[in-house]
Amino acid sequence: MKQYKIGVVGFAHMHITHLVDTLFELADRVVFTGLYDPAPAVATLTDQGGNRHRNVAKIAEQTGAPVLDSIEAVLGTQPDLVVVCSENARHAEICSQILLRGIHVLVEKPMAPTMQQAYAMARAAQLGGARLFINWPSTWMPVVRTAERLVREGRIGKPFRFHYRNYSSLGPFSYGQTLTDREKSVEWWHQDFTGGGATMDYCCYGACLARWMLDSDPIAAYGVRANFAHQFSSGDDYGTITAQFPEAVAIVEGSWTTVHPGVPNGPIISGLEGTLVADTDADEVRLFNQYHGKDAPEAVAADPLPEGRETIGKEVIHCLDTGDAPHPTLDLPVNLGAMMLLDAGIRSAKSGMREQTGSAVYTIGE
Repeated sequence: MKQYKIGVVGFAHMHITHLVDTLFELADRVVFTGLYDPAPAVATLTDQGGNRHRNVAKIAEQTGAPVLDSIEAVLGTQPDLVVVCSENARHAEICSQILLRGIHVLVEKPMAPTMQQAYAMARAAQLGGARLFINWPSTWMPVVRTAERLVREGRIGKPFRFHYRNYSSLGPFSYGQTLTDREKSVEWWHQDFTGGGATMDYCCYGACLARWMLDSDPIAAYGVRANFAHQFSSGDDYGTITAQFPEAVAIVEGSWTTVHPGVPNGPIISGLEGTLVADTDADEVRLFNQYHGKDAPEAVAADPLPEGRETIGKEVIHCLDTGDAPHPTLDLPVNLGAMMLLDAGIRSAKSGMREQTGSAVYTIGE
């Protein structure tokens, strides 16, 4: 079977280590040919866990691939696929030039920080004839896929309300690191112009899942962004977006200020005949179908992930081997719809007004 050559561009997002792990475990199918990390807009002041320099060093040692000095140098190794984990604001610039050369791209969520940039990436994929995969950690949570199946099967009737909040989080450097406010302030996660902030980091999950599970594009959104605990930061540490769909509403929250949510993070979906409650930390979906019912809800065990496609690495290689479409959450239609919600919510938070979602008809210039 074909062995795929893989390059890596961008080590800003710590999820790069997981993406590479899921590809590297397919040792007989992949070879890593070159690594490059564009210099950050503001130099880092730390070398603690999750830092881009550590990510580069770890993956260079793991794969044996050389660390190169430019994107051109990586592309010069003639990769079949490039993994991109740059700052969110660089996704369109980096991915587009790769896709236009007919080279496939796997990029970490969210697709882009703006609707214009998302459309630019989609156009580049179309023009280059290349595949663009957008990874979502939630895609690999069996309970999430089971929730979507139950909605699709009509177990709660017609869905009209979707709610998602992220699990407990105090930000990307709250998992054992001890960064000072000054050290955090220069990291891209805390900079608005690089696509940082909790809204981009966590509301995007709800945007993707809402678009997938409600099976339609949003038409308008109202957003609020705040900074409760990170005043040194130009990025927000809390965001909430209420989005109007043609026949439903979605409420998505993203927080770097929540010690514990106190309730399931979701998705929680209400339909005309019941309510579905999922939690990404659980292994079952609960169904409530009795009005004022006192009986225990029905518990549906999470479906196993499909054999041979249970990681992002296996999924991408499978799709490149067969030409099959990837899981819907990794593909363009769902991700463009998710970007509509996210983009309109962020614009609303700035304008203070309800904002209509974007359309390719009115998106020109990138």
